[in-house]
Amino acid sequence: MAGSNRWSAAARGALIKGALLCLCLACTPVAFSGSPEARSFFNSLDLDRSGLEPVARAVDAEAWEEAARALLAYYQNRPFPPGVDTSPQRAHANFRELADAALRDEFTLQGFVDRQPRLPGGGFDWLYRGPRGDKEWAWFFNRHFYFNDLLLAHEETGDERYRAAVAAIVSDWVENQPFPGRFSFSPAWRALEAARRVMNSWIPAFSSLLEEPELYREALLHMLMSLPDHAEKLKRFPSFWGGNHLITETAALFLLGAMWPEFREAAAWRRHALERLDRELTRQTYPEGAFKELSTHYQRVVLMSLQPILPLLREDTSPEAASLWKRLEAMWDYFILLARPDGIGPMNNASDQEHIFAFADEALPFFDRPDWLYILSNGQEGERPMDPPSRFFPWAGQAILRSGWTAEDSWAFFDFGPHGAGHQHADRLHVSFFAQGREWIADSGRYLYMPGPERNYFTGPWAHNVILLNGQSTLPPPRVVHRPLPANVYLSDGWELFAASARYPPDLVRGRGLSRHHRAVLFTRKDYLLVLDHVLALGPHRAEAVWNFAPEVTDAEAGEVVRLFATSTELAIDEVRYRGSTKPFRGWFSRDYNEIEPSLQRHVRWTQNSPVTLAWLITPAGVPAPDMEVAFPSARETVIRFTGADGHLHELHLRWEREGLRVIGNP
Repeated sequence: MAGSNRWSAAARGALIKGALLCLCLACTPVAFSGSPEARSFFNSLDLDRSGLEPVARAVDAEAWEEAARALLAYYQNRPFPPGVDTSPQRAHANFRELADAALRDEFTLQGFVDRQPRLPGGGFDWLYRGPRGDKEWAWFFNRHFYFNDLLLAHEETGDERYRAAVAAIVSDWVENQPFPGRFSFSPAWRALEAARRVMNSWIPAFSSLLEEPELYREALLHMLMSLPDHAEKLKRFPSFWGGNHLITETAALFLLGAMWPEFREAAAWRRHALERLDRELTRQTYPEGAFKELSTHYQRVVLMSLQPILPLLREDTSPEAASLWKRLEAMWDYFILLARPDGIGPMNNASDQEHIFAFADEALPFFDRPDWLYILSNGQEGERPMDPPSRFFPWAGQAILRSGWTAEDSWAFFDFGPHGAGHQHADRLHVSFFAQGREWIADSGRYLYMPGPERNYFTGPWAHNVILLNGQSTLPPPRVVHRPLPANVYLSDGWELFAASARYPPDLVRGRGLSRHHRAVLFTRKDYLLVLDHVLALGPHRAEAVWNFAPEVTDAEAGEVVRLFATSTELAIDEVRYRGSTKPFRGWFSRDYNEIEPSLQRHVRWTQNSPVTLAWLITPAGVPAPDMEVAFPSARETVIRFTGADGHLHELHLRWEREGLRVIGNP
C-alpha cells in the first residue's frame, strides 16, 4: 500500500485513535464480555473450519476477547477467496478531492453536493434526504460507496485519516442502524442498499482495514457481526417484486457467501443465490437477452451487478451456473448491439447517456467473442460480425438501424415494443437518429424520480419523438409480453423497413371510432431516414408531431435535420418551438441523473378530419436531400421511389391497413 510506512506504528496508532474520536463520537466499543451478541456471533461461524482452531478454543473457554483477537488474526493471515475482487472501485477521477470533502462531512451524490448533518450524539443522521429532500440521497448515502474514494486516497497518500474515516463510519452505522429482522424500506435496510453496501463498499473496506487489525478492531468486528444480518436480509427479505433490485440483491448474497465462507450458512447462501439468479434471469429477460424493464440504464445496472461474480461463475460446474453463463452472454450481446457508433446507448425508458463500449470492455475477458471486439473498436480489431449491421429484436420490439461498424456510420433506434416491466416512459414509436459523429434527434433522458412537473415531462410523450392526438399520446402497450408484439419487418439487400402501430385512447367528444398511429421507418444504410406517419382518425382532430433534438443542434440546423417531405393531403400546418421553457415545461435534455440542460423541441401541428400520411426526411444538417420521391395514390397507399444501398432503383408500394402496414409491391 503506497505510503503505508511513513509513520511508526505508535504514531499511526495515535493518529488513528484521534481521528476516530473526532469522526465517530457516537460509536461504542464492541463489548464481548459474556454478551449474548458475542455468543450468537461466534455460533454463526463454522469453527471446525481449518485455521479457526484458536478461535474455537477461546469460544469453548468463553474467552470472548481472545476469540475476537484470534478471529482477526485468522482473517489477516488467510488469502482472500480467488475470484473475489477486494480492490476499491475507481469510479471517480477526482477521488482525492471527494475523499478530502468526506473528511469534512461533505459528500457528492448523484451530482449534488451537501454536508451530511450529525446528530447530537456525534453520529451521522442516516435518514437525511439531502439538499432537495430526495429519498435517493438517503438511499445512496447508506450504500457507503464513498468508502472507495477514501480508500483510494489512502492508497495514493498513505494518510491514515482516510481509512480512519471509513472505520468510524462503519462503526457509527452498525451501532445506530440495527437490523429490523423484517421487510424494510428504510434508507439503511432497504434490500438494495444492503446489497450495494456489501458488493461495492464493505468488501474493499474490510480488505483495507485488515492491514491494521489492532487499530481498526472495532470497525472490523462491527462489520463481521453485521454480515449475517445482511445475508438474512438478502435471502429472506429481498425485493419481492423482482426487477433489477432482486437480481442485484441476489448477486450480493452470492458474493457475501464467497467472500466470507467461514460462516456456517455461507454455502447455503451461495446455493440459494445461484438458484434464484438462474430463475430470475430466465424470468426477467427475453430470449434475445433484453432485460424486461427495456431500459439501457437498467440493462447496464443488471450486467454490472453480476460482473463481480463472473470469475466465480466461470469456475462453478453446476447446471445453474452454466445456464446463467449462457443467459449473461445473450444479455451482453444485446447490450453491445444497441450502441451507437460512438459507444453511447439509446436512452429508452429511464436511461442516461451511458457509454456502452466502456462498460462492455469489462466483459471481453470472460467471453470468446471477437465480434464484440470488432464492434467496440469500430472495426479496428477482432472479427467482423457475420450478420448485417442492423438488428431487429422482436421481443424487445426494437430496431437498430446501422450503416456499418465505423465511428462515422449512421445509426437509428426505433422503439415499438412493450412498455417495460419498470421505469416506463411514454415512448412507443419513438425514433432517435445519429450520423456523422453527432446525435441529431434524441430521447430526452430520465432526469430524476421525484414527483412533479419535471418528472412528468421526462416520462411523458413530450420528451420523445412521437405523434400526439388531441394532446394525448397513444395508449401504452403491455408492460411485459409472452410473445412479440405485431410489427412489419421487411429486409432486402438495398433497404430495410420497420413499421408498427398504436391506438389512441377513445375520445367521446371528437371523432368516430378508434384512432391509430402507424409509423414506418425506411433505412437505406445511408445518412438519412424516411419516417412515415399514418394518422388514422375520423375527425376533427388536433394532431402534433413532437421532435426533440440533441442540445448541440442549433435552431438553424433543426429545420434541415427534420423536414416535412410530403403529405397525403394539404394541411394547414403551424409550428411552435421550445428551448428550456418552464411554462410550459418543454425543451429539456438530461445526460445523467439530476442533470438538465436546454434543448430544442419542435411541435409541428395540424388539424385533420380524415386519415393523413406524413413523410419526414431525417438527415444531418448540411446534407442535401437524397434523390427520392413520395406519392400518395389514395388515402391508404404510399409509393416511395429511391436508390437503395445496393445501387438499384426501388419502388415500394405500401398499403396502410387497420392493424399495420403491408408492402404490396417492389418492382
